[in-house]
Amino acid sequence: MEVDNLKSDNCGLLSSLSDDMVWEICSFLFDDELLTLRFVSRSVKARIDLILRNKRKQQITIGCQVDFAKLNFISRFYINVETIAINCHSDYFYEAMFILNQNLNLNQVVQLKLGEEVNDKALQFISDLMPNLKILQLNLIIVTPDYITDFGLSRFLPRMLHLKMVHLINIETSEFKQAFKALTSLPHLNELILDCIDISKNEFALILNEKASDLERLSLVCSTPLRKASFYFQEILNRCTKLKFFSCDFRLGEIKNVKLVDIPSLTELCLSLNKCIITECSEPLKNVKKLELCLNSSKDSQFARIISSFPAVETLSINLPPKFQDFYPMIRAIARLHRLKKIEFLAFKDVNMLIDIITSVHRCYHFEIDHPLSEENFSKILEASVEVANKRENHIIKIKLKGKRNISCELPANLKIIFI
Repeated sequence: MEVDNLKSDNCGLLSSLSDDMVWEICSFLFDDELLTLRFVSRSVKARIDLILRNKRKQQITIGCQVDFAKLNFISRFYINVETIAINCHSDYFYEAMFILNQNLNLNQVVQLKLGEEVNDKALQFISDLMPNLKILQLNLIIVTPDYITDFGLSRFLPRMLHLKMVHLINIETSEFKQAFKALTSLPHLNELILDCIDISKNEFALILNEKASDLERLSLVCSTPLRKASFYFQEILNRCTKLKFFSCDFRLGEIKNVKLVDIPSLTELCLSLNKCIITECSEPLKNVKKLELCLNSSKDSQFARIISSFPAVETLSINLPPKFQDFYPMIRAIARLHRLKKIEFLAFKDVNMLIDIITSVHRCYHFEIDHPLSEENFSKILEASVEVANKRENHIIKIKLKGKRNISCELPANLKIIFI
């Protein structure tokens, strides 16, 4: 991609700018634009090359259409890249990997993301080139003999002894029994993400039997109704005693009659369920500081009981249910969270419910509404925010809103409206 016929250095204003000014301008440009800018003049090329070499590239992505010349050029600049994402056909895979191996130190790559078109032979090749991987993401949406098989994955995983986190997407565990057995043998594995999975009871039991006491971060996502969802959830609480983060996304599933069990190390919990009913003997989870709740069909009393089970919450992200007959039990439960500093409203149907929460939670001063607002709802929320700021004049009230609006009225000095 190098061209000899660059223009001379007498190229006007750009060449005359200071290095700091050039850096500032280039900070707003994408990589493709920087590459084009190199052809302005020799002096500009030298400065852009320096910027590219110092710019930390987080990830190199090899997509379906591979421009090998560009990949060769780019990878010579980003020598410190730590993440590689591959989603190209096997016909292009080996040439792309040859280029990366030539230009990068693949021993220092710690994260690999593999798309559905990678096959068993490619896995073997990767295990030779990247033995120090710590994070693996694998999308198995296509299962045919031409792509990754249970046999190939079960041979690959034991060779990756440094893996700490594995993220599996679109996997039917009954088709990968040997691979799951190999997964549990990884000595340093402490984070597992099973995304859009269909997990059988046998593979679930295998994971918990071997890794429950090691897992620190666990995320389960199932986009279809999951049988025995309550059993899975209860087993995780009972046996994963070192969890720091737990996310359970069974949006079409219901968890009923489960007992919450306090895990002292657990500080962040995300629950996205159609319904969740906990028993009266549930324990408070005393150390959870970040809580996300999306419970679409839970009753107001059930929602309030769940919130009350997390007395130390500092940040609450909530999807307000659409069908509460009486939402005041939930509001009272939120108001009793004495350490609460921030509430993020992920979605809502009833703006009056949202406003009642903002005006009733006296210890919380930071609110974020990550949901599009109509002009009418924006006006109502702005009016409520002004009221809150006037009542709590000794505190700074921050309201983050999605979108950009013009505010014609004068706001209290302690009210900060931030548009995101």
